[in-house]
Amino acid sequence: SDVMRLGVVLRHGGLYADVDFECLRPLDDLLCRFSFVSGLSNVGAFELNNGIFAASAGHPLLGFLCERVGRPWPEWGGEDVDPREAVAHQLERSGVLRGPLAPPGHAHFLATTGPGFFTRGIMRFLGTDEARLQGLAPLAICPKEFFYPLPN
Repeated sequence: SDVMRLGVVLRHGGLYADVDFECLRPLDDLLCRFSFVSGLSNVGAFELNNGIFAASAGHPLLGFLCERVGRPWPEWGGEDVDPREAVAHQLERSGVLRGPLAPPGHAHFLATTGPGFFTRGIMRFLGTDEARLQGLAPLAICPKEFFYPLPN
């Protein structure tokens, strides 16, 4: 579902929300003012939440994410990739290592399609190319209290 939500909102625009979110107030003003809206998660670390977000149809940020979803971070993270991770990835791709250093599990999906990917992708999009942001309507990253007013 992580991949599907990106593609649907990229194509049609609008708001995606996981079924466990409850709307406590209208979001219309926020959605009219910003071309992309997301928020910080309440997981105790810096993470942007892919469980609720909104974007205009064809938004370049979602296009950027869709082009990279499912690809390992070392292939597109540039200078933000830890050198040890980059070397391990190259060794694995070259066949020197048989299989990944760590077995793919839940963390693998979080990093390549889920909130880890979503966070890295957005930060990479915002930080790599000033020209890409020219003419783009404002984006909003809301504090965690906005989408998580109640503790878990």
